[in-house]
Amino acid sequence: MLPLALRQFRKLDLDVQLEATELFGEFTEGPFPFGVDAMEGYANLYKLRFYGDRYRIVYRVFERSRRIFVTGIGPRGFVYSGFRKPSR
Repeated sequence: MLPLALRQFRKLDLDVQLEATELFGEFTEGPFPFGVDAMEGYANLYKLRFYGDRYRIVYRVFERSRRIFVTGIGPRGFVYSGFRKPSR
């Protein structure tokens, strides 16, 4: 988890943290658990809805090195604020 995402995670309510932690465990089986969507216009960037679709985990997958980096976690509208729309 990147430092910004870790700070965001620590600000979440405990019950939201617990559900997110369960989802992190699913990443051990593969980078694409049920319900994952690719973020349109971004290479290797994905979002996972949780906690009644009110929260998102945004992460990047590096398939060659088999690594996942969580780049953001938080309420739906808030978590996308650091991403710029891709230029076309």
